[in-house]
Amino acid sequence: MLRRDPTPITLRDTDVQELRAIMAQRAKAKETGSATDESVQPAEDATTSGAPFVHNEEAKKKREAMTKEQRL
Repeated sequence: MLRRDPTPITLRDTDVQELRAIMAQRAKAKETGSATDESVQPAEDATTSGAPFVHNEEAKKKREAMTKEQRL
């Protein structure tokens, strides 16, 4: 396998400050035990819960539900 040099990402001072603030917020939430904070754990939606989402099957169901004139 060939390796390539990593792509450098330029960060401004404001980007670094934002990341430090987020990390500090997560550390604070971890210390206090409030892991229910949305910034620490994103809320679950329909795509992350239950069975995996299969695009082909969903598209087939939508096509079957449409009338012939809607498809054309």
